[in-house]
Amino acid sequence: MTDAGAAAAFFDVDKTLIRGSSMFHMACGFAMRGFFTPAQVGGFVVKQLRFAAGGEDLRDISVILEQAQMMAKGRDVTDLVAVGEEIFAERIIDKVRPEVLDLARDHLAAGRGVWLVSATGQEIADMFARRLGLTGALGTRSETSGGVYTGRMAGPAMHGPQKAVAITELAESQGLDLRQCFAYADSANDIAMLSVVGNPVAVNPDKRLRQHALEHGWPIRRYR
Repeated sequence: MTDAGAAAAFFDVDKTLIRGSSMFHMACGFAMRGFFTPAQVGGFVVKQLRFAAGGEDLRDISVILEQAQMMAKGRDVTDLVAVGEEIFAERIIDKVRPEVLDLARDHLAAGRGVWLVSATGQEIADMFARRLGLTGALGTRSETSGGVYTGRMAGPAMHGPQKAVAITELAESQGLDLRQCFAYADSANDIAMLSVVGNPVAVNPDKRLRQHALEHGWPIRRYR
């Protein structure tokens, strides 16, 4: 990871930087390549469709992440990331919101580090950041043994209040001034993440986040 200087910008991924759920698009790509069985993918997809339709329920996200861990169990980390690169090119890149990516690149041009903050696995989140030319990512860490996924998480899931914890820890390790940092997200579940920085921005916010943003004078950005 690189030194991001005195300030950074943090971007939620799903429904902020990209349209829909990155884990849904990735799971479909892996399933089409025979990585997962139809039975494995079934329940996972149902919850992902509910998420994409609007209701970002933290309980559903926790179950989705647990299922994702079990689906990856026994898979080689390097192989999974390599296939993930292919799926990114096929299914993810055209779902990136160009206006939000331009905003991230404006932060880079201003000398700020730009970090993705996502519930998706750390290795996949890192790959997203690398492919988009960003500084790095904070994702859900998976336990591995001998370069193979064990099916268990190696720490707390990167969603809800944990995003604020991870951003604060990164700021401490890199000497960032959180009062000068920016954060962008679409869901009320990310209020903690937005609240920890001095410059929070609601992007296509859900109803609860929109109300919170209006009450606290946070900027609201809307994109098609």
